[in-house]
Amino acid sequence: MELWKQPISFSANRSDIPPYPVRCLPEPIRSMSERAKEFDPAIPATYYLTICSSLFSNLFEVSCFGDTVQLNLFSFIFENPAVKGFITRSYCNARELFQKKYGNCCILFKNAHAVEDMDLPNISLNYFQDFWGDIPSHEKSCELLFAVPARDVGSVHERDLGEGGQFQRLFERVLYTKMYCNRACMTLTLSDDATKLFSDYCATNIYSRLKSEFAVCPEWCENYPKLILKLCGLIHCIAYSNAGIEPAAIINEMTMTAAIQLAEYYKCCAIYAFRSNRHIERSDEEYVLNKIKTSSKQCISRRDLLHLCRKFHTMDELNRSVQTLIDLGWLREVEPSYRGFGRKPSPILEVNPLLFGKRT
Repeated sequence: MELWKQPISFSANRSDIPPYPVRCLPEPIRSMSERAKEFDPAIPATYYLTICSSLFSNLFEVSCFGDTVQLNLFSFIFENPAVKGFITRSYCNARELFQKKYGNCCILFKNAHAVEDMDLPNISLNYFQDFWGDIPSHEKSCELLFAVPARDVGSVHERDLGEGGQFQRLFERVLYTKMYCNRACMTLTLSDDATKLFSDYCATNIYSRLKSEFAVCPEWCENYPKLILKLCGLIHCIAYSNAGIEPAAIINEMTMTAAIQLAEYYKCCAIYAFRSNRHIERSDEEYVLNKIKTSSKQCISRRDLLHLCRKFHTMDELNRSVQTLIDLGWLREVEPSYRGFGRKPSPILEVNPLLFGKRT
């Protein structure tokens, strides 16, 4: 018999957020994130990715299937209060350091506490409990890159951007090109292998899960493929620029793999953020699960389930919720054993044992 997989929860669960895939980051962001041992690397990694996006946004773009995306990220960091000082210091030092060296440079750093102004990349420093009820419901939230630390953090030692640091050299190199080299925006394309990987991922992990995994954040999901392309372009440009080389025009499959793994992390953050913003009332699917749990039935027919769930007046109404629960991994259809003649019995709904607190 096929083993059950972990079902998708209806409520927000911080444990659903995986460890940040630091290995997928390009240098120097990877080494900077790895050194931040006192807290989750998702925070500095997202912060520096967004700074880099403001540098590369008008220099490079990624084209795929006729659509072109700029490399601009709109980030929102849901940080533990212990790390607030680190990001604030890093932000202030970066702004003062580079504006002092280059005057009023064209790269604007934002430390906004709102998302009304979305024309440039945002780094927003707010506390976790302050905005769960506001940000995911904002009309621009579908464009936000959420960074939710997977674990709590302790105290943080001060770490600033040193003037001789690898990240500063990368920043200065790209900033010089942006300010003084009057060049047109370069269009990056995907290799055949990278294009196939991206297409297959969208088909199997995005579009097929619109009614299940992404049901809580459909508008954010619409921008999910663009997020993958943006991360892919950023990884590509940062890696080449860090080596002092002009980025190649074609992005390879390895870079696309890294971008997808990073995007998977931010997907979990977005789903968690939107689930935390859900209304209190239970959905039809939760109502069905509660009725099944009360009945203690591990196998049930649709007709018996309709009898249990009095709020549904027709089988069609019930079937919509049943299909969603199948997509989420709470139920599955099994063919009953059949011997003899006559009409074949209808499929039976088998219930995930985790609903009853049992191991699969």
